[in-house]
Formats: sequence, structure tokens, C-alpha cells
Amino acid sequence: MRLARCDVSPTDSPSVDRAFSTACNPESNRVLRALRPQDRSRVFPNLKVVDLRKNEMLFENGPESHFMYFPIDAVLSLRHILLDGHGCDLARVGREGMIGLVLSRGTVSTTYCTQVQTSGQAFRLNSTIILSAAESSVSLRSLLLCCFNGVLMQIAQSVACNRHHTIQQQLCRYLLDSLDYGSGNGVECTHEQIAGSLGVRREGVTEAAIKLQKEGVIQYRRGHIEVVNRGGVEARSCECYEVVKRQIQGLLPG
Repeated sequence: MRLARCDVSPTDSPSVDRAFSTACNPESNRVLRALRPQDRSRVFPNLKVVDLRKNEMLFENGPESHFMYFPIDAVLSLRHILLDGHGCDLARVGREGMIGLVLSRGTVSTTYCTQVQTSGQAFRLNSTIILSAAESSVSLRSLLLCCFNGVLMQIAQSVACNRHHTIQQQLCRYLLDSLDYGSGNGVECTHEQIAGSLGVRREGVTEAAIKLQKEGVIQYRRGHIEVVNRGGVEARSCECYEVVKRQIQGLLPG
């Protein structure tokens, strides 16, 4: 079920700060929900709600960032971009996780890009706050390590998936992931956007989508794919969807 958006007015500006309010419950994010009371007292008052726009870049390849993001209903993707401009998603993070993990004091230096894949909102936190809290909290350090392991697991699975599974299997996995993050049976995306996420040719995505539509499991028009038979999509997906889902579920309590 899709989480209700916070009661704030929309804006055209990227990453607009919102003061923390009870209308935006931190427990909307699974990582924040898993915090123990003593850690919540240090983290929750410092959370800021931000509006994130699709395709907005949060972390560029190389520069440092001082922030961590805990999605509410936005979906963020870790992307690796090659020198020729091509790339693919390494992992996707929604309300079950966070982006911008800090393992040592100081700022976050990334070797990948973090991009907003689905517009929405997230809690933003200055990284120095979580660093300071983690120094005196074994439970918080353990939670951060679980989140880090979750991202590593997704990256490892993506490498194997991109190497060994067909475009149709990867497309089905992409659609199932997107349905889990959203509401209803529709996914707002173009074939070009899916190809960019998977690191494959757009024509390959189009061919796979045509086949799935002929088999009666999806219907699509430009910018929108409707899953009309989820069971059929699941049957045509590779095992990576269930593997990642099961492992992510087992990392955090609740």
C-alpha cells in the first residue's frame, strides 16, 4: 500500500526543505522505524522532509555530500555511469532503506551517482548527526551495517542478473520492483528509461514489452505500463526479484 504523502504544498524547486512535523511520520521509513528509543531521540528532531523530483541527482560521481536520505514515497537509484555516458542501476532504495551511508567521520565520498527514479518525498539528515549518535550506540552501528549490507547485496545480485538473465526477465523484475514501491498496477516509465536502468538497448526493452503484451500480462502506452497479470509477470521474472526481496526483508526488524 502506498504511503500517504505529507501534507505540504508542491514545488517546482528540487530538494525543498520542509520542517519536520507529525504529518510526516518517520516510521514511514523502515530504517527509521527500526531505531531504538534512545537513538530516535537524537535522530528524529533533526530530520527534514524534502521533495525530490524525478531524475534529480542527489550525489554526483566523486563530489562529497553531507546528507543521508530516508525515502518516504520516493524511489532512489544508485547508478554507475561510464565515460561514454552509458550506465545502469546498481541498486534501488525506497521506504525500506536509506541512501548516503557514512562509515567514517567526515563527509560521504561516492564512487557512484544517486538519482531520483520516482518523484516523492524523503527525510534528509545531516551525516554528522548520525555519526555522532553511532559512536555511543551499538544498536545504531549495527543498523547502519545492515543497511550497507543490503545495498551490497543488491549490487552483487544486479551484476549476476545483468550478465546471465534475458532482457525480458530483467524487465519483469523491474516491473515487480516498481509495483512494490508504488500503488496500483501501473508503472510510469518509458522504454528508454527502463533501458537506462537495466543498461540494455531500448530496442531490446521494446521487443520484450511487445512479447509480454501479446501474452496478455501487460498493457503499455508511451510512458505507462499496466501490469494486468502480476502472476504472469512473476512467472517470467528471474529469481533475482524474490532473492533480493527475501534478503531485504530479513535485514531489518518490523
